[in-house]
Amino acid sequence: MKLQFSLHAREQMTERGVSDAEVIRAIRRGSTYRQLPDKFVAMYTYFSVVYRIVDGTHRIITVQPLP
Repeated sequence: MKLQFSLHAREQMTERGVSDAEVIRAIRRGSTYRQLPDKFVAMYTYFSVVYRIVDGTHRIITVQPLP
């Protein structure tokens, strides 16, 4: 899986202690829904990942804690 992280996503991952491997697990195993018009949200354990798929690359926009 090809990933590209925004600076904001990297900062949020560092702040929340989320690794690249956990982001991949969230995308593969998490509960995913579409956020219109072109984003996806994958919820997994204690965080969610917001991303877009562009030319086969998962572009990670942010990583957020679940409420």
